[in-house]
Amino acid sequence: MDERDERFFEDIARSIDGWAEAAVHGLRDPASSSLEGKAGLATLAAAVRTPEQRDAFEAVMRETLTGLAHSIMVTLDGGSAYSDRLGSPRLLHGDGQPFVAGLHEWLFDHLSRTGRLT
Repeated sequence: MDERDERFFEDIARSIDGWAEAAVHGLRDPASSSLEGKAGLATLAAAVRTPEQRDAFEAVMRETLTGLAHSIMVTLDGGSAYSDRLGSPRLLHGDGQPFVAGLHEWLFDHLSRTGRLT
């Protein structure tokens, strides 16, 4: 893995952070949220009121988003029904060099090393 791969995983990690934070912010103030599902946020906000409840909600959101990112990396690694039928996709850096093999494993490694995986 090189610096380009590392930056790729950091971008994904920051996306997970940003979307989880947007969901938690939406619970605090559904009307000013940047998310589109304001009615759903308002319903959840009525049920998720305490700091402990918001922390639990954030943990669930992070786990869900991390799981989604992992699933996408598995698909890119060739471990999906798509790959079984059509072959593995090829992901290349801008200079044409391939990404590191085992994206799904490296993603979890990056999240763990940066304190985002609990």
